[in-house]
Amino acid sequence: MADKSTEKERLFNEWFTKSYNKLRTSVRKYGALDEDNFHDTYLFVRKQVMAPGKDITDYEAYFIGCYRKAALVKIKKENRYTHPEDDFFLRCGEEAKFISEDDLNGCERLVKDILRFIRQKFPYEEYRMFMLRFYEAQFSFK
Repeated sequence: MADKSTEKERLFNEWFTKSYNKLRTSVRKYGALDEDNFHDTYLFVRKQVMAPGKDITDYEAYFIGCYRKAALVKIKKENRYTHPEDDFFLRCGEEAKFISEDDLNGCERLVKDILRFIRQKFPYEEYRMFMLRFYEAQFSFK
């Protein structure tokens, strides 16, 4: 049993080595190549090839299908979040009293509520540290 699994793994790895550049070109049709997704797909397909009871005959079609599905899942997860502009939180801080509640969208209201909560529940010094760290710093920590 182990010999059959090892043989399947060897054949898959040989195919992947030969098809590496072609696969990279093929998946670019679906958008920019995501290196992490590409190599995660390799590991996933390799695991599926080695699984007992699975006979994958068309490695290329299976690989591309898995890559596309993983890419779509990643896009779906990413679309759950919003990425506000750099000055977004400054506009919604204490100084932003001039914005009426009706003009705020859901995200802006949430930010304002969070800042109000922090102001009410924490000492002023901690609130100021929070504001300095996340909202008033003009540089990135990344």
